This record gives sequence, structure tokens and C-alpha cells, in this order.
Amino acid sequence: MNRRSILKTLGTTAIAAVALPTWAKGWTKEGLPSTNFFSVNEQSLTQLLVEAIIPETDTPGAASLGVDKFIALMLKDCHSQEDQTAFKKGLVEIESVAKETFDKPFANCSMAQKQHLIEGLAVYDDSELKKFGGLLKYLTIRGFKHSEYYYTATGFEFAPGKYVGCVELNEGGQE
Repeated sequence: MNRRSILKTLGTTAIAAVALPTWAKGWTKEGLPSTNFFSVNEQSLTQLLVEAIIPETDTPGAASLGVDKFIALMLKDCHSQEDQTAFKKGLVEIESVAKETFDKPFANCSMAQKQHLIEGLAVYDDSELKKFGGLLKYLTIRGFKHSEYYYTATGFEFAPGKYVGCVELNEGGQE
């Protein structure tokens, strides 16, 4: 190994050691920048949808963790125009399906009715609704699993496997 590769490795390690804590910090509801991606009605409908997917129990639900804002940010910054359009069309469609099925807007449906509508997205013949349902569920779960609450509640280690060199072993080879 030559001196140049050693210096390159040390430099990379130093940069990673400084940057890793910043990357490891989970996002919070307050920490997300506001986007103008959704209208007020679309944002509130998205909030109701994510709460129906991961409802609040003895743990926070997706809506209280701000997953709806995460979805808006992800769609705006990371997804194609096609995905953005499909998602917004899906919001309109699920609202109309709720009115057709239960004679009331999605916001006035019970939690069981909301969950029934969301589960039904996967079986529709309309590929746009299927795409919307898949994207909604994917982004909701991803947003929940990337929240600060999830990281702290599960004991998630961003850089697992720290090396402990001197460990005494008990009889049988166990720590």
C-alpha cells in the first residue's frame, strides 16, 4: 500500500465521521421544508390517507409524524412528472370513489371505510389507481420508517457493528 492510497482512505474516513451523524439524524415533522406541491384540500386528503394506512394507537400514527409532508416533498423533489400527475389524479379518484361507495366525502368516512377504500386500490382495473395506491402505500411506509420516532423507538443504528476488541468470554464461548 502506498502513501497516497493511505491518505485517501484517511481523508474519506474523516469526512464520513463528520457527515455520518448528520445523515443519521431522522427527520422531524417540523424539520421538513414546506412545499407548495399540494393544494390545501390535497394536503388534508393525503393526511387522512396516511392516517388510515398507519393509524395512531399507543404509538404515533403517520399523520402525527408528518408523513403527508414527507410525501409532498418526495413527490416534488424525487419523482417524475408522470408520478406526480398520477398521485394527484389518484387523490381526485379516491374522493369520487368514496362518494360513490359511501355517499359521503372521504373525510367523513369511518376509519374502517377509509381502510376499505385504500385496500381496494390494489384490485381496481384502472392502472392509474393501482399506481396511486402503490405509491401512496410505499411513500407512507417509507416516511414512517424514516422518521425520528421510528429510529429512536426501534433502536436503529445507522452505522451498526462497532468493533469491541477486548471482550471477556464466559464458559461456552458466550459473552
